[in-house]
Amino acid sequence: MDGALKALRGLAEAGPPYRRLGQFFVARTAIYQGRLSQADELLAASIGRDLRAEGESFEIRSRLLRARVARLRGEEQTARAELERLLTYSDDALKAESLRDAGGLWAEIGEVDRARQVLTRLRPLASSRPEPFRDSCVRILEAEVALAEGRMSEAAAILADAALHRPRYQIDWGLGRVH
Repeated sequence: MDGALKALRGLAEAGPPYRRLGQFFVARTAIYQGRLSQADELLAASIGRDLRAEGESFEIRSRLLRARVARLRGEEQTARAELERLLTYSDDALKAESLRDAGGLWAEIGEVDRARQVLTRLRPLASSRPEPFRDSCVRILEAEVALAEGRMSEAAAILADAALHRPRYQIDWGLGRVH
């Protein structure tokens, strides 16, 4: 672990395009090690850097991860703020996975209406270029909404159906939460 972390820190200290990649994975490692404050500091520092050099995708993933860290720390206002900022990005910038994750976080913090709004935004994206991955993102978010509303058997049915088309760890994880 130390060798990998040293290599990631080396990337984080490098210039574009590797700096953000390194910072992102150092932050993820800090989360894994339970150092949530350090992870939050790294993610906050990486947000808003020169997007022309490194693209919006790192900023989007950093905001999602920062919202997740805030949720773990019980800082739901910070999580909400990051999720709100996330939803200001264009549909071109947001990918199905990002929308799925944002909607899932909204559902986890009890903001089911916001999760539904994200689902409404995700559905056309998935139908515009149908593929199993995008379809699974829709199904997983539908299940998250059902789970947040206490509709356990419906959530289980949605996830079981999704697993037939594209087995994913999130589907298994969701089924585990239902049971």
